[in-house]
Amino acid sequence: MLMTRPLSLVYAPDPFSNESAASWIHRTCQFHGVAYRTLVRHLGLKPVLDPDLATPHDHVCRIGVGTGIAPKRLEALAGVFQVVHKHPKLKQLLNFDRKTPAYRFCPLCLASDRIPYLRIQWRFNDWDFCPLHRCRMSKCCPTCGAKILGTKPCLRIPGDELPSILHCAACKQPLVAVVELEAREVWVSPAKIAIQQAIVSAVREGFFHIGGLKSPLSLGFLLWLKDNRDLVKDCLARGAWRPETERPKLIMKELLESYSVQRGNRKSVEELFRRRKRWMKKRRTCRAEACYEDFISRQTARRTEPEAEEANQKTDPVMAIQRDPSVAPQP
Repeated sequence: MLMTRPLSLVYAPDPFSNESAASWIHRTCQFHGVAYRTLVRHLGLKPVLDPDLATPHDHVCRIGVGTGIAPKRLEALAGVFQVVHKHPKLKQLLNFDRKTPAYRFCPLCLASDRIPYLRIQWRFNDWDFCPLHRCRMSKCCPTCGAKILGTKPCLRIPGDELPSILHCAACKQPLVAVVELEAREVWVSPAKIAIQQAIVSAVREGFFHIGGLKSPLSLGFLLWLKDNRDLVKDCLARGAWRPETERPKLIMKELLESYSVQRGNRKSVEELFRRRKRWMKKRRTCRAEACYEDFISRQTARRTEPEAEEANQKTDPVMAIQRDPSVAPQP
């Protein structure tokens, strides 16, 4: 009886550190000149709707078997979005075109890439601006308006040039238009950039930091913020008068307290108000004590200055001779 072993690829491109699994599969398909479904069926695998969220988890790893890519690197590539499996609600943070995974892209990033690829961050709904080039992300092909889909790489383009992620799979034209390359930078709030990065961190690591708080925040709190946009806007409006250095931290504390109340971690809103009142009173008391200690220090310094001066005069021989010439040494 003949035994058959699964086929494997001889070569696949090395994945970049911030590249998504769908992007790596795109580039692998383009190198071999075959569609995604053809590639995986040749390897004895079943195609999946979303390579970034592939089930089973070793889908990406099995594509890379025998290519010389380190298994740990393939596991890291396959596990970028695995937190979403444990928290299905996090899917609302990702881009989809119906049920097909979709990507935004930065034209300036693609134009400057020696080898164009799709970043992990470009899969997120809230990644609206490129932090590097300070420009708005593009949502579709500038020529035909088609979206960049995670399972449909561009395989053929006119001329002798090899296809890449730089080209649209629908119209075969470059995704980077001259008009987009000449676009000026736009002003982006640092808070917006921080929120974008916090969302990506939450999905990749299972927690995130924001607002100057040292302790990590949970995924549940992130989803709560997404579902309570009006409450967040009201909180931001109330915190507008606070000092700029303290504003983010105080606003995040208020949002966390509201989140705790809604989840039943606090007994009542009245208790929350009492707790905040005690905290403010304690803060005022600490400030008052500091001011009083400073006042006492200044008064003590003023009183000791004349006494120290008088003591110096008594011990200074020149001053003593001026007061009483009889104490001067005789020749």
